[in-house]
Amino acid sequence: MTCERERHVRKPTMEHAVTHGSWRMTAAEHFFQLYIDNSPAHTSGINDMKKWILIAVFGAACTSGCAVKDRTTFPGSPMTYSRKAYEGGRADAQRDIQRGVLATESAGLPTVWAGEYDRLLKQRYGVEDRGVAGCMVDDRIVGHMAGYNEVSNAEIKRRFGADVFDRTAKDAQALYKKKHPNGPY
Repeated sequence: MTCERERHVRKPTMEHAVTHGSWRMTAAEHFFQLYIDNSPAHTSGINDMKKWILIAVFGAACTSGCAVKDRTTFPGSPMTYSRKAYEGGRADAQRDIQRGVLATESAGLPTVWAGEYDRLLKQRYGVEDRGVAGCMVDDRIVGHMAGYNEVSNAEIKRRFGADVFDRTAKDAQALYKKKHPNGPY
């Protein structure tokens, strides 16, 4: 005997996926219809909580799985990034350069002399350092930052010399140490 709820649920097929969206969405729809919508569990408060937890977990799994297609790794590194965000970062940097804006993107915990470094870059070369994230980054942030900096850093080095960032970092460290002789370094 077939379960009553299974008889009325549309089974996902490739044809359905092509005409109504991605396979992941049809799998999510199928899961929702089969196990949540038609379930008598929605009548009690505790089961309502379980239902929403299941929806959240399944939704997160589907969402993270969708990004896998876009993920790639840096050569010689296990670090992954979004290829789409990388291309977007390159396009954003090219637009900024055409508008006369020079900038870099950074993420992570800044050094103690980062303020001096940012000030010197802006003062000497008109380069803005944009802190786009803290220590927690995802594939999109890393991808955009890598694409943006690849284009913008090349232009900055072309205009001001290949060692512009090293010189500025060295000067920023020296200024910081002069202002803060007792550290921290």
